[in-house]
Amino acid sequence: MNYEEEVRKVLKESPTIETRRLILRPIEMKDADSVFQMRSDEKVGQFIGRDMLRRPEEAVDIIKESIESFQQGKAIGWVARLKGSEQDGIIGTCGFSNLDYEQRKAELTGEMAVVHWGKYYAMEGTLAVISFGFNKLHLRSIESVLAPDNESAIYLLEKLGFSEERQLPKQGVLNGKPVDLVLFSKKNAGA
Repeated sequence: MNYEEEVRKVLKESPTIETRRLILRPIEMKDADSVFQMRSDEKVGQFIGRDMLRRPEEAVDIIKESIESFQQGKAIGWVARLKGSEQDGIIGTCGFSNLDYEQRKAELTGEMAVVHWGKYYAMEGTLAVISFGFNKLHLRSIESVLAPDNESAIYLLEKLGFSEERQLPKQGVLNGKPVDLVLFSKKNAGA
């Protein structure tokens, strides 16, 4: 079995990840309202590097794209919810996009609802997703592209062992205008 077949086998199971306080499960259409609430919040949107959502249908489109990418083996997206709070909806998203089978790398993406900032849920969930990427998908490296003023996310990545690789001038779009981004990466010491 080649590497791509191994990864597709792991992803076929739509893995759920549990941490001490969180359950991360694959994104579903029922998450559209929560995704819209997060992605339409100006505080979240200021750091994403793409335009905020304006209509609930845009969240549906994002989830459809995410599910299609997952089915095609290009990405996997999880939503995070607090353990024991199934009625409260999701608190954030996290996942891998741009799965590169040849290079054995992926891009880490995610966002969290503002009300949950500062509670270390992002650290906990991101650590679990990185562990999944290195130990289950056997990635050689994980990358993340951020706005350079997203100090909290940069702090998080640096705490998790990521290093800044390079600046990406005018590579993002926010409110219809090009914005600078920065690329961080972490290598798998066991690969």
